[in-house]
Amino acid sequence: MPAKRRHFYNLITVVNAMKIKMKSLMCGPSGTRNIGEIVEVAEAEGLALVDGGYAEEVEPTEQELEAEALAYQDQLDAEAKAEAEKAEAEKAEPDNETAELVLESETAAKPVAAKPRKSKSANNAAE
Repeated sequence: MPAKRRHFYNLITVVNAMKIKMKSLMCGPSGTRNIGEIVEVAEAEGLALVDGGYAEEVEPTEQELEAEALAYQDQLDAEAKAEAEKAEAEKAEPDNETAELVLESETAAKPVAAKPRKSKSANNAAE
């Protein structure tokens, strides 16, 4: 199941955020980031730091989460399709046990001729 993502709101655009763990000391206008510190940065900045070898990714990126969700959905679709095909095949060709049970139930369910009932007045007259 995909993890929740946080977003930075930058004027009008929404920038995806990601968490990274710093591998080296970084100083700049945004501040100082120490080795081993876990920080949340914009996805573009985080990917640049990870690609450059300056940081490790703590959370997966948005593309990885989407790919994981798509793979999971494809797996569910394949399982549902296999179940549907199996159910359809069972309806089309009943197995031998099912055929035998159907034959047994047909022979066992033969109608029995009903005996004629005597009316109460006939019973009273016989007494």
